[in-house]
Amino acid sequence: MSYCFICNKDIECSIKEHLSSFHHNFSRKLYYDTYLKKQNEGKCIICNKEAVFKSIEQGYSNYCSTKCAWQTDEVKLKRKIKIAEKTDAEKSEWRSKILDNKISKYGCGLSDIGKNLRQQKSEQHFKDYFKTCNCTFIKYDYNDKKRVTFRCNKCNTIAAYTRALLDRYCRNNDLTICHTCNSKYTSKQEKQLYDFVKNNYAGQILTRDHTLIGKELDLVLPDLNLAIEFDGLYWHNDNVIKNDVHLIKTELCESKGYQLIHIFEDEWNFKQEIVKSRLLNFFHKSNRIFARKTKIKDVQTAEAYKFLNENHIQGACSSKYKLGLYYNDELVSLMTFGKSRFKKDEFELLRFCNKLNTSVIGGASKLFTAFCKLHPEVKNIVSYADRRWSKGNVYESLGFSFVHVSAPSYFYIVNHKRENRIKYQKHKLVANGADPTKTEHEIMKEMGFARIYDCGTIKYNFDNINST
Repeated sequence: MSYCFICNKDIECSIKEHLSSFHHNFSRKLYYDTYLKKQNEGKCIICNKEAVFKSIEQGYSNYCSTKCAWQTDEVKLKRKIKIAEKTDAEKSEWRSKILDNKISKYGCGLSDIGKNLRQQKSEQHFKDYFKTCNCTFIKYDYNDKKRVTFRCNKCNTIAAYTRALLDRYCRNNDLTICHTCNSKYTSKQEKQLYDFVKNNYAGQILTRDHTLIGKELDLVLPDLNLAIEFDGLYWHNDNVIKNDVHLIKTELCESKGYQLIHIFEDEWNFKQEIVKSRLLNFFHKSNRIFARKTKIKDVQTAEAYKFLNENHIQGACSSKYKLGLYYNDELVSLMTFGKSRFKKDEFELLRFCNKLNTSVIGGASKLFTAFCKLHPEVKNIVSYADRRWSKGNVYESLGFSFVHVSAPSYFYIVNHKRENRIKYQKHKLVANGADPTKTEHEIMKEMGFARIYDCGTIKYNFDNINST
């Protein structure tokens, strides 16, 4: 017979059975805390943290953990007595068990000979496993997070996985371990990107590589010192990853002498031809035209807008001056300028791009030099290099000076596309009925729109006075 303080009556079953049958909202701990808990009960007598709850009958323990319990004089004395009662043989066996547990869990306590034997055993295990997966074992680095490198015989991709991941595949009898040629590990768009790179680049391609920067990179092309990341809008927004993840990977690659390209999912979905054209340029597979064979002309607004939307990754924008290079009466390169967004007395180089799958050798220099000569009244010119695609080499070749690197900016994901944050400034949201006491970020989050961050920009400056 028990008594329920919620029902205020005697019950025939135990209180825990009664709670589970009639009071689903009350856990045993909540019931004890509400009706039975004594004053000052529930605190660890060592560290004053919340103690472990045992049961309704027993209440709380005096300690929050075994670590605190072992610090009491009573427990220390019991342990000393227990150890003293052991024989020398029992003590030796006990110490051996502790050492064996440490070795099996952490690998510590092994001599160099023991490590070599364990490594040889692991290598043979993976060699046998890779044979069943149609892969070839390359190496097992025991000291580098126990990372195993192998080559897929089907797609010739070299990959490096941790031993823990491979052991999981092995336990599940999973023979499709290559992430490149097995679509269940890779998005459709990422697979399309890999196929394009493989079909247009003959050098070595590493997929899902962890060895370069200690973090996963989708594609690494060692011969070009180039890496490529495919950033899906769902898995790369601020609900899933931190705001600086893309920047950190970019800077780690730069520290290793590599350039990292970030391709957002919507760029691949809606501007795929432009993305492919830029990649072909990295692979030195663009059609080459020498700027000396072209003619400079002013470009009309309609033609400039059309050219930029078809050939520039950011699309068209308003500009005051538009200079183009024409080859056989066809526009093949365009550079646009406009008033700076921040200072009245300076201009900004807004856009520069070539025709798809075309590289105009010396085109940027010819267009920029012509602009400076045609407009000597423009004293100062600034421009910004997108770190997702550029290291700013073209600006340095034109004589620009490095100013600073900006922090990552963000876009909002709307209808599976990135949209400029300017469209969703707080005063515009409030004008449409949003709560003025909340921030822009809070309003957009409540509406279900996540942010996705880029890698920032590099600002460059050109002094047109000193150059002339």
